[in-house]
Amino acid sequence: MSEHSPSRRAGENAVSKVQDRPPGSGSDGAANDSGGTPRVEHVQKEWEHRNFYVPAELDGALEATRAQMAEAVQREYGGDMAVTRHFYPVMIRLGLEAIGDLSAAEFAEQVDEVPGVSSDEFER
Repeated sequence: MSEHSPSRRAGENAVSKVQDRPPGSGSDGAANDSGGTPRVEHVQKEWEHRNFYVPAELDGALEATRAQMAEAVQREYGGDMAVTRHFYPVMIRLGLEAIGDLSAAEFAEQVDEVPGVSSDEFER
């Protein structure tokens, strides 16, 4: 990997903009149980859709983490955690927060930890 300057992104973290959205800023105006944004009835109809690919090692870790959290939610709350509605959005939000705090060099270091890819592949 070549040396990169540790520059940080300028401006606000995009995730904070999602968190700071005013109550009632959703589509139907009905508040959720926490008194914040409106409750989404059908995530498959109301949310954006993304497909992505991950190496088997990360997929195994993802599935293990999902299963552990599902068990913890069941134990503590007595209900089921929906993967699409609950787990994936939290996973992505937390990942975006972490990535938003990285410099380009730190991001490249993380890319180099992913099996089968390298920051040397960044197009120039």
